[in-house]
Amino acid sequence: MILLGRLSLHGERAARLHDEIVPVTARRTDAETRRDPLRPHAEDATEKTLALLEASLADQRLHLVSETVTTLLTASVERDVTDLLPHLESRAEILAKRLVERVKVRGEREAKEMKEILESQRARISQTLQKHDQNPQLSLSFDE
Repeated sequence: MILLGRLSLHGERAARLHDEIVPVTARRTDAETRRDPLRPHAEDATEKTLALLEASLADQRLHLVSETVTTLLTASVERDVTDLLPHLESRAEILAKRLVERVKVRGEREAKEMKEILESQRARISQTLQKHDQNPQLSLSFDE
């Protein structure tokens, strides 16, 4: 079972700062005989499950699913999503906190770099002005 969510971070004026797909995977068991909710896989098992998904999507033969299997899966999809949704939300919150911190650090670094660029430009402009103050620019005396 794979449940996918999308995490999007936006800044001022809805500027998109980050987009990421957040997966939660679990071993699916029949909903009618299942007593406990689905339990999500650890990160390494999630990566393996996603690799299997990609491989199956690449193989045309695996695109056909029998009506029996489709009916069985469709009958339990609501419960499966209900079981995994809190785990997806929890993972997304943890990831969002990490990303917000990374975006803050990046923003502070970029602000510092921009300040240094502007100060450097200001210094070059001042040097150029001082150089030309010693040798004033030739002005032509045209009348209006």
